[in-house]
Amino acid sequence: MKTSITTFLLLLAIGLFAQHGTLKESLKMKSSTLGHEVKYSVYLPFDYQTSNRSYPVLYLLHGFGGDETGWVQNGHSC
Repeated sequence: MKTSITTFLLLLAIGLFAQHGTLKESLKMKSSTLGHEVKYSVYLPFDYQTSNRSYPVLYLLHGFGGDETGWVQNGHSC
C-alpha cells in the first residue's frame, strides 16, 4: 500500500512538472555499450536554461519493444 501511494505521488509530481517544463524528443547519442546511436527524450524544468539550481534526475526506461517516446505518449495513463 505504501509503495502504491509513493508511486502515485511520484507520477502525479511528474505530471505536474511536465506541464510546465520543456520536452526535447528523439535526441540521439552514441552508446559505446550498445555499439550504435540510441534515441532519448528529456523533460527540462521551465527555468533550466536560466537557473543556477541543481535538479534531480529520474530515468524512465521503456521495456522490450518500446522506444524513447513511450513515457511521453503513454505515461499520463499510468
